[in-house]
Amino acid sequence: MWGHTEVLNAIRGDQLEQRRAMAQLAEAVGVLVAGQGEQTRVLAEHGAALAEHTRILESPGRALEAQGKALEGVVAGQAAILEELRRLGGKQ
Repeated sequence: MWGHTEVLNAIRGDQLEQRRAMAQLAEAVGVLVAGQGEQTRVLAEHGAALAEHTRILESPGRALEAQGKALEGVVAGQAAILEELRRLGGKQ
């Protein structure tokens, strides 16, 4: 059988081991929280970069659309000129 002193020493030993385990757990949680914070920061940076890339990629598309509309106007103008020339040529 254990004596009173041995029981107290065993309890103290268990308490010390529990404190060490809690300190290790707190340290691990701190590392996890810091890692999640860093991950959030990196994801925000990537999101901003993706938005910028999207904006850059959309610009040429808008420019091409505007050029297409301008060309449609030119073609329509040329068609009107050709029609007028045909009409004038037919009067001669």
